[in-house]
Amino acid sequence: MKNSETKICSDITAWLAFVFFMVLLPLIGGWQGWRYVETMRRESRLRQFQVETTNKIEHLQLAVDSGKYACLRINEVFESSSSCEDLKTGIEKLNREMSLELKYLIWDDKGGVYTSNFDHAGLNADWVLAFSTFQSILTGKGGTKSASSTANLRRIYGPQFLPEVFTECYNGRHIQPLYGDSTSDGRLSWVKIRKRKLGLSIFFSRRALEGMPGIDHQIIEVTRNSPMQILTIRDGVLRVPAGLELSEDDKKRICESRQSPFRINGWYVFKGLIHTSIDAVCLLPASVIESSSSTSLWQIFLSGLLLLTIWLVYHSFMVFCRGRNTKLSIRKQLIILFVLSNALSLSILAILGYDYLKEFETSLQAEAFSSGMTYLQSIDEMHVSEMSLQLRRIEKAIAELENSLKSGPPDKQMLVRFLDAQRPAPFRLILVGSHTPFIGSEYGIMKDGEFVDLIREFEGFDKQMKILVDAMGKLGRYYLSMLNRESLEEMVVTQVELIAESLGQLRSIEMFQEFFAATGSFWQWGMGWRYYPAFIQVLNLFGNMSDYVFLYLWEPRALEFAYLTRLYSDLNRNPLGLKIMGVHEDFRYSFPPELLQNEQLLAYSGRLREKTGTEIDFCDWNGQKHLLMGLKCSSLASMRLLGLFPVSSIEQRLREKFWLFCALGMVSMLVSLALSLVVSRSILRPLGELQTGVLALQKQDFAYRLPDLGGDEFGHLAQIFNTTLVDLEELHTASMVQEKLIDNMSEIQQHGSLRFFGQSRALTNFGGDFMAVNPFASRYLGIFIGDVAGSGVASTLIMAFVKACIMQLEDLYSDPGAVLARIDMLLRSCSSETRQRNFMSLQYALLDAETNVVTIASAGHCYPLLLQTDGCKVIDMPSTPLGAGKNLKVARCEVSLKQGEKLVLYTAGLYRNAELGFEELVNLIAGTDEPCPEKFCRSVDKTLEHIRAGRPGNDDQTIVVIAASASQIEQLEG
Repeated sequence: MKNSETKICSDITAWLAFVFFMVLLPLIGGWQGWRYVETMRRESRLRQFQVETTNKIEHLQLAVDSGKYACLRINEVFESSSSCEDLKTGIEKLNREMSLELKYLIWDDKGGVYTSNFDHAGLNADWVLAFSTFQSILTGKGGTKSASSTANLRRIYGPQFLPEVFTECYNGRHIQPLYGDSTSDGRLSWVKIRKRKLGLSIFFSRRALEGMPGIDHQIIEVTRNSPMQILTIRDGVLRVPAGLELSEDDKKRICESRQSPFRINGWYVFKGLIHTSIDAVCLLPASVIESSSSTSLWQIFLSGLLLLTIWLVYHSFMVFCRGRNTKLSIRKQLIILFVLSNALSLSILAILGYDYLKEFETSLQAEAFSSGMTYLQSIDEMHVSEMSLQLRRIEKAIAELENSLKSGPPDKQMLVRFLDAQRPAPFRLILVGSHTPFIGSEYGIMKDGEFVDLIREFEGFDKQMKILVDAMGKLGRYYLSMLNRESLEEMVVTQVELIAESLGQLRSIEMFQEFFAATGSFWQWGMGWRYYPAFIQVLNLFGNMSDYVFLYLWEPRALEFAYLTRLYSDLNRNPLGLKIMGVHEDFRYSFPPELLQNEQLLAYSGRLREKTGTEIDFCDWNGQKHLLMGLKCSSLASMRLLGLFPVSSIEQRLREKFWLFCALGMVSMLVSLALSLVVSRSILRPLGELQTGVLALQKQDFAYRLPDLGGDEFGHLAQIFNTTLVDLEELHTASMVQEKLIDNMSEIQQHGSLRFFGQSRALTNFGGDFMAVNPFASRYLGIFIGDVAGSGVASTLIMAFVKACIMQLEDLYSDPGAVLARIDMLLRSCSSETRQRNFMSLQYALLDAETNVVTIASAGHCYPLLLQTDGCKVIDMPSTPLGAGKNLKVARCEVSLKQGEKLVLYTAGLYRNAELGFEELVNLIAGTDEPCPEKFCRSVDKTLEHIRAGRPGNDDQTIVVIAASASQIEQLEG
């Protein structure tokens, strides 16, 4: 019972160890790896939302300037409206959402008032005239604005309203409400006209703008269709919208914390400064960041893995603890073992590979972003080359112009040839001679304040152009006079001072110094509030005197456009694979033109108005995903450069790394399979040879020998197996000998009136019991029954020796005692030669067919039993076994069998196997009532088997029954 419990405990321990190492450890490793991957994904999502939050805070920073933000939103509504009714609906909606307290008026296509939300007639103004005045300013027609039209506009928009700059409220860098009155409660307005379509005039409330309504409206805009909540901290107070529940501790922590991001009660908190007194607080549900990104395919995989785990645990339990044999071959088991052992290392490699690929992807994105931004900056810096190109053109054309001027004053043909060599056309060109009344310009030749020869007449040409050219001519003559040290009239000097003050906000002497320092070179010259690339040169045609001053100004936007137009195709053939784009700051044009149709790129370009893009962003272009980068240029002042790097290039490099890892995994798996095949071959080949040997053993081919299997355990086992085969061959020979030595009977034997039957049962092929039947003469028959001490080949040899002795002692058969004495002597002589004592109990029964007398001689054998009609009699025959002691003691007796009596000869195994005492055996023999000797033997054997109850025997057993029969009994049996 204890051995059984120990085995059960051992099996359970082995099963638990198997489950721990083959199931739990891989599952724990896989679980930790999955958690690690989810952590990386969570961090990636957190970084993504940080970028998104930064962008939203940038939008809010734009909204801090309420005037600018309101103007931008109004312009969006205006541009998206195709009719007066659409415009009315959009403005009213914006007014409600932002609480701007707007007053608005909408013009129809003829300048009539379509609708307004205030008493426009009370201003005593002509609204139709106001519409036409704005139209004329946009088209450049109508010449100088009349005093009445200007006064009409100022009645509407304020006494300090400047009609010519009204487009600044929606166009350019300084988008802001129009200030027409500098008083504290003065009017603020916004005006925009769409040619032959409609117009809009907005009047702001200063009080409404000072409340920063843009922030609240922008918060609504940026959080629309987003799980994010945006709060503001103003003057240290957190403003929480209705429906959002936060405890006082949470509010205090949000206000005081300087970390970003941090987590509180189901929210991730991001903070950012949008104004000196306002902080933005972005709340994102933690579930968005921490939610698992498992797909249906991943869930199916996990379910399959769980089922496989359950099956493996159950199957291993049945194998380890219930003894169920696995149906898999050893080869398959070894392959599965190697694959499973390699699967854990491959899973770790997969996790590390995933981490590496993510880091590699981030580094590739950063590398592409950095290289792209460097390339965009180089494009911006290369704009300087555009000036070098323009200067080369000017210098070449000036040389031709100098030759022409030597023959006479400037004329139209000279300037046309010069202008035709320039691309793009100049913003301003002034050619002033020191002693000639002619002034050359891009408009034509002027003399005495009037154009005498126009080069081209274009839209917007009016009296203001004449004034400008005349003023520049006076400025040029002043410069030449200063260079030639010529005196000037006081009135001319006064005029020059006024011109210098109005054009460059400089004194005349300062402008002279600026011209002098820049002569013959390129520089930036400010005219009014704008700066233009400029080139100034003094022409000395006849000696040392300065004859002409040449001033050339470029329009920066035209230069930028020409620069990008010329190089755009080349810029896109770059080794980085970047798609280069450019967009004007006011979205007037773009490279390529399709950019203006992409809302995502337009929104990104809008953010570049304030600063250069520093965060990695993505966009879709022509159906493909691109890495997006943008530059707020310094040289290309009015342009925003965009770089689009195809994500497919990054994905291609990631795929290369991914397939490299897959190839390494496959190589590892194939190596494992190859090793499993090698190991299985090294195991299965010897096992196959051993199996062949076992089959030979099963076929009793004891002459078979295993080949040399090497010096390992299998080779050692093969040597033992071959040695065993040699022994088995000898044992087989001995068992064959034993079969020949024992005279088992298949039926009853008859000797006179005596009938006898005997059977011998050996536990092995090399038992120790001996039985021989030797008839001699017709009257006598001898029966030998014995038991050799021990078993195996040695006992078989003793039996063979005794058998040979019996065969040689035929002349002594009639004297049982003499036969036993002679055998003892021969056995002792054999033992003395081998120095090994051989013992054997032997009993010899001599049957006399005439007298029915059985003469028994016994040498240490079991006492015979005589079954008579009145019971069972034990025949005492004390004696010593053959080969034991110094002298043999043989017991001898004669038994005369009467009718119905039986004489039972047996060995000790008869009662030892049934664990019976001698008396119990006597009682069992006495209780057997079978007249036939054969049936008697079989009945005794059956009874003993019943007593053993299936227990195996531990000794050989032999029984011989001799019975005296009469004719009556024979007839009854017949």
